[in-house]
Amino acid sequence: MNADEMTGTAATTARPAGGSGPAAGIARPVRGRFVFEVGGLDCADCARNLERAINAVPGVEKATVVFASARATIHVSSARALDGAQAAARDLGFVLVDAGARSDGPSWRVYLTAASGALLAMGWLLTGRVAGPVSSGLVLLAAGVGGAPIFRAALGAARRRMLTVDILVSLAVTAAVLSGETLAAAQVVVLMGVGELLEERTVERSRRAVRQLLDLAPRTVAVLRDGREYSIPRDDVVRGDLVLVRPGGRVPVDGTVINGRADVSEAPVTGESRLIGKGPGDALFAGSLAQDGTLTVRAEGVGPDTTLARIAAMIEEAQSRQAPVARLVDRFAGWFIPFSLAAAGAVYVATGDAQRGVTILIGACPCALVLSTPVAVYAAIGGASRRGLLIKGGLYLERLGHVDTVAFDKTGTLTSGVLALRDVLPARQGEETALLALAAAVEGPSEHPVAKAILAGAAERGLPVGPVDGFRAHPGLGVSGTAAGVRILAGSIRWLSGYGVAVPEDAVARALDLGNEGFTVVAVARDGEYKGLLPLSDTLRPDAKGALLRLKEIGVATWLLSGDSEGAAGRIAADLGVANFAGGLLPQDKVQTVSRIAAHSRGLAMVGDGINDAPALAAASVGIAVGRGGSDLAIEAADVVLLSNDLARVPEAIELGRKALANIRLNLVLSAVAIAGLFGAAAFGYVGPVAGALVHEGSALLVTLNAMRLLGRAREEHSGASAELSPHDHQAHSHSHSHATAHDHGHTHGPA
Repeated sequence: MNADEMTGTAATTARPAGGSGPAAGIARPVRGRFVFEVGGLDCADCARNLERAINAVPGVEKATVVFASARATIHVSSARALDGAQAAARDLGFVLVDAGARSDGPSWRVYLTAASGALLAMGWLLTGRVAGPVSSGLVLLAAGVGGAPIFRAALGAARRRMLTVDILVSLAVTAAVLSGETLAAAQVVVLMGVGELLEERTVERSRRAVRQLLDLAPRTVAVLRDGREYSIPRDDVVRGDLVLVRPGGRVPVDGTVINGRADVSEAPVTGESRLIGKGPGDALFAGSLAQDGTLTVRAEGVGPDTTLARIAAMIEEAQSRQAPVARLVDRFAGWFIPFSLAAAGAVYVATGDAQRGVTILIGACPCALVLSTPVAVYAAIGGASRRGLLIKGGLYLERLGHVDTVAFDKTGTLTSGVLALRDVLPARQGEETALLALAAAVEGPSEHPVAKAILAGAAERGLPVGPVDGFRAHPGLGVSGTAAGVRILAGSIRWLSGYGVAVPEDAVARALDLGNEGFTVVAVARDGEYKGLLPLSDTLRPDAKGALLRLKEIGVATWLLSGDSEGAAGRIAADLGVANFAGGLLPQDKVQTVSRIAAHSRGLAMVGDGINDAPALAAASVGIAVGRGGSDLAIEAADVVLLSNDLARVPEAIELGRKALANIRLNLVLSAVAIAGLFGAAAFGYVGPVAGALVHEGSALLVTLNAMRLLGRAREEHSGASAELSPHDHQAHSHSHSHATAHDHGHTHGPA
């Protein structure tokens, strides 16, 4: 294993601050990258302080602490540097736990807070009933027990020359005790302990939304090796293994079905609620649920290489990317604590009332303000991931909230990329059936997309397809063959003319008009006589109209952009009710068009397949890729990925961005009002230390709970009804089925 891929092994279980240090006897490389989970991290400001402290340790090359995932990634040049990072974390009251070794037991802070609360209750109940020193001693002990982690973290921060909230609270509690307000000091300590535990539990709920993704894959896997079945740990599966997935079982790997059939729910991975039929040759994603049937799957993506693991990693990375408003708040928080210390001193000097200064120190925590943005961002991103939406950072979430225009690529985005028969135009009225029967007969042996469309049209009308003799495909021109004793040609008008077929001028003009409107036109001849035209075109996606209607309802303007002709783009735009469109666009033209539209909008989102449209996606404020199952190229190309391939997620993403912005604004207002109100009330003596502690913790908890509303609910794993689906229904059609492919068959947009 490469050293840069190693994760930390310095600790395997959570320990309270001041524990025994790294586990003894564990060999560690002298250089590498280590990933830890941070125990007790419930504040974005605390994460920033911890990151600064670890980066100051000699031998630490780079350290990042992500509050959203409660993870620290540390690059060290020596084992001593890793020990120093552990010590820095302990000094600030945190524990670095080996990634993946989370403890499900109660936090050590629970016990200290419970003991402190019990001592405080006993001391308060005994006041006036026993000797004063006894009750006072119990209350003082309560303050000491509950405040121990705060005092320890304050001393550690002081040693590292850092000014943190723990120092302010320690000063406040000490000042309260020295001024005879021991009961108030104990109450403050207990309230803050309870508040921090509630915050930690609430924040953990959001983190769990991402961690549950990885937990979807079973830990034990049934594999076939040398003809025998073995049960092995998930991490021991290797590429090429044959994995058994039984009814009701989770798929543990990415792979391809080689045997068996089953209805599968991909809701946990893509957000797709319907069941999808899977059979030999079909792709499966780790975390999917097999409803019935047994599948044998060849493992192709295992461990961190599964789509599920990559999505989870990208979500954690996305949550660490700050929105612009978060960076502004962080800069404010940097000078807020020194300002609070100065304000407390000024109030004490001006009033001579130590309690007022103490109250300001207790409330002088920017936790609520600093939490306002990140907790909303990662709650929104975590909730979106459960609904098949991958948003790659707070920056893009914020941009989504400003989007007022959406531009769609046509082929493969608003349309399926699959040709369908749109009309039957015989040379003589009443010969529609005969014309289609001729074309279907000669196209029968072909596997070309045009042939499939004609055969599907014939099947819809109940026309049988008989055998054809002498079938021949003429690449770029058409097909020919003999059926029921007659010679049939199907292809471009120019090709038919080359065989001596006389095509009426009105038919040539009609074919030209249809071609200009974006139709693929097939001309048919029987024994040298022109029989008519069959126009084919791309089919609209069934979810396109609903998505566009919803965008209109929420006040978003829409554009359709296409490489097809203006006529073709206009026809599809009219079918969908899109007022703005542009056709005949080369890739560079599409980028220029996107830039021009963006210049006249508050925010532009470009929706495409994430591969061919990558330049246009990059030119928009937000690039949204329609990428079934999270293909690597689609995920890399865009800022937002619709994992379920469902266009209804486009308006949903914009609405989520708007809700997140509104949530952040409300959080900022709530926290600013709480801070300003507390400072003013404390300065004039209207509130005391206990009220300060309530505001301190209550405001942070309030903004966290408000942000948690963005998590929403996960979608159902399946629709409950198993529709009759083709085993290939789940596959997104590629651009190889576009009009360009049709040209290879010889069916052109017109007589040219």
